[in-house]
Amino acid sequence: MYLNVQLEKAQTEINKGLKQRAINRLKNVLNTYPDATEAREVLALLYYESGFLDMAGLYWVLTEPTHDYIRKSVKVYQESVNNSPIQILNDLKYRGDKSGLPEYARKRLLSIENEVKSMGHSVRYKPKKYKELDNINYKETFKEKLITKLLIGIFFLCILFFITGIVTAISWIISLF
Repeated sequence: MYLNVQLEKAQTEINKGLKQRAINRLKNVLNTYPDATEAREVLALLYYESGFLDMAGLYWVLTEPTHDYIRKSVKVYQESVNNSPIQILNDLKYRGDKSGLPEYARKRLLSIENEVKSMGHSVRYKPKKYKELDNINYKETFKEKLITKLLIGIFFLCILFFITGIVTAISWIISLF
């Protein structure tokens, strides 16, 4: 639901000419949903139409090259990073579950990761883990309990001092008359 709404908003922004805003929105969508190939496609097409072939190539790296302009953009991107699989992997920052990707994208990503590993480097980006809020078993530490109780105590003391001050002020005023 959220993904479709964000894609529609991005398309509306593109139609209005707000391309930078749409780019930011689509990048945020990719950070939240790394498996969203539709967002990756729209972002790549947006960069391609704007003339940024290298950035379009970055987002088309995991797309099967069905057209010449996709191949050209990917080639320009790879040349811009000197065909470095390490740089490509760093630029992709893919943290999603690879099983959610299309077959070509999964094979391409695994081949890039294998190239990086064969060069003796580690693959830095681990899959994003989404925690269910209901399953969190959080136990408050003694220090947190103590701080909470101290703050509540200070709050009640302030109220007590305020009331005492008002009562004292009223008694002074009454004693003057």
